Amino acid sequence: MNYTKGNWEVIQHGITYPVWCGNFKVAEGIYNKANARLIAAAPDMYEAQKAYHSLNPLHNDSEAILYALGEKAIAKAEGK
Repeated sequence: MNYTKGNWEVIQHGITYPVWCGNFKVAEGIYNKANARLIAAAPDMYEAQKAYHSLNPLHNDSEAILYALGEKAIAKAEGK
């Protein structure tokens, strides 16, 4: 999958919440901060889901890694 790699973050600009990755604006025209946070969390959620699918047959410490990836994505979406 080809998408803008890096840390996506929400930086308020007036009444909108654009999503940035470094100096590149990933999304703009977002007026709801929660929606902007979900967009910013999308790459992390994608990577967590990708990891889950590649490790799903395993039932050991890999589950803890998947939990941590999911926890990170959820926290980002919630603005923590």
